Amino acid sequence: MRISRFILLALLVALFLLKPMRVAGDSNYVAASILAGEAPSGCDACIRVTACALARDIHKGVDLRSRWYGIRKPDSYSVYMMDWAMEDTNCDAVPKCNFVGNARDIRVWATKGWISSARVWCNVNGCTACAN
Repeated sequence: MRISRFILLALLVALFLLKPMRVAGDSNYVAASILAGEAPSGCDACIRVTACALARDIHKGVDLRSRWYGIRKPDSYSVYMMDWAMEDTNCDAVPKCNFVGNARDIRVWATKGWISSARVWCNVNGCTACAN
């Protein structure tokens, strides 16, 4: 009986420790979770810019959890948009951004001299800024 409890405990510990290392299979779900938390709902341009920035980060091998902070349980639209953004040419017409954030982020980045230009898209739920 003790051996089976030990094996079960070891398996649970291994699953807990290995979960953060799984990126390839989880990257779209993690990105969809970030997209749901970062982009204002209902703002298609905001969602598209953010999804493409996330997809570009995935393609570059960036650790999404170290660069992006807004995380929420993704809805089906966030998952769909991440799948769309991961396709080869869908993001070609979407601006490339060094920084993607909200209006408050723009003020911080500008005062630190990190950006020289920005485009902003908004709706009643908030704004998304694409800065370079």
